[in-house]
Amino acid sequence: RYSGQVYIIHPTTDEIDGVKCYKSLDNIPMDLDMAVIAIPKENIDNFIDECVSKSIRIAVIITAGFSEIGEEGAIHEKLIVEKAVKGGIRIVGPNTMGVLTSIIDGKEFVNATFSPVAPIAGNIAFVSQSGAIGAVMMQYARIKGRGFSRFVSIGNKPDINENNLLEAISKDRATEIITMYLESFVDGREFIRHAQCTTKTKPIILVKSGRTESGARAAASHTGALASMDVLVDAALERAGIIRAQSIRDMYEIAYGFAHCTIPTGSGIGIISNAGGPGTLTADECEFVGLSVASLTETTRKTLDKILPSEASTANPIDILPSATPETYRSVANILANDKGIDLVMILVLPPVLYPIESILEAIEKANLQKPVIVIAMGCEGLVEDFSRFTFPIYEEPQMAAKVAKALVDYGQYQRRNIPPILSLKRQGIESQDRWLKYHEVKDCQ
Repeated sequence: RYSGQVYIIHPTTDEIDGVKCYKSLDNIPMDLDMAVIAIPKENIDNFIDECVSKSIRIAVIITAGFSEIGEEGAIHEKLIVEKAVKGGIRIVGPNTMGVLTSIIDGKEFVNATFSPVAPIAGNIAFVSQSGAIGAVMMQYARIKGRGFSRFVSIGNKPDINENNLLEAISKDRATEIITMYLESFVDGREFIRHAQCTTKTKPIILVKSGRTESGARAAASHTGALASMDVLVDAALERAGIIRAQSIRDMYEIAYGFAHCTIPTGSGIGIISNAGGPGTLTADECEFVGLSVASLTETTRKTLDKILPSEASTANPIDILPSATPETYRSVANILANDKGIDLVMILVLPPVLYPIESILEAIEKANLQKPVIVIAMGCEGLVEDFSRFTFPIYEEPQMAAKVAKALVDYGQYQRRNIPPILSLKRQGIESQDRWLKYHEVKDCQ
């Protein structure tokens, strides 16, 4: 779908897939914006010289074999970056999967990656220190129908890094949610400073690997990254309002939830289910992650008693029985959403049901609730053809739905708090001098 011009540089081939090839950049008569480099590492130095002479501004270096393999590779990488920056070129990579921009001026689509999964557009940005994880995220997006505004695989990141990108994406109108996979931080304090400014308006969901000694060693061999002490990472991310996901699947599903839900004003959860056991399981999962399964008001329960069979349960979770019609789902959801103690509504749809699953989802859509809604369609795999049809997120298990609800609630609480910036102990005149700080020294810096 890219509407611009692509030029191929190849030393021996005249044509690839009907596209003319050029022997060098100098043979191309047009001005160029970006070079995507996938040649042996020994040849990159000379090619960067060609890029400089052609006034190219961005070089995406796919090629690996630099700082991630040791000191010799790191020296080579540094020389290439110094040459490029001196010539006015910014570097993405090396050891990268490439870059993706799905929206430029509302119409363009640039996929300069080698992902085997065709990406779809959306409002989620993804910055990744692993190209393969980018492909995984693209696959999740295809399943759920919510894709990416920007994707950048930063690789070894000796030049353009997570801090540059976070600052830029925070101002990007096409992006509403930011997701990141990082193995290390170039400058942790700068990252947190950018994040604190960003999370007031856009959520950041991050997976940080290298939590263990083994993981830290693996990260170093993968992208030359040095992992940070994980307890410090946890504390800093929480302070900056960043949602730390424990897996790549969690990260995407949380972002998918943010893409569909408004932010709840509290932590009270209301649960509707057409079966007792799954409703109880959902209540357990919610309380396990720290959410409150709210008690319903007497008015709400009396209203429910008027429309539900006597066998139904009007406690929370509300069991509306397997015989529930699409209209029953719609009516009960409206009643529950009007309860002042409910901040987020979870609705379970499980077979066997007497009506098509999609007709129930359509009825929930028509309810036009004024509070965030999460649907859990257990055992309905293959019964929902197009997740993107609906304005609410749909999950397969209560565990994932509870994680997403917790992230939404925590983010809402963070936005309502007035948290001062993280202070520098050095700026406060305190030097630790390899000793533990005293209580009053730490307290004075809060």
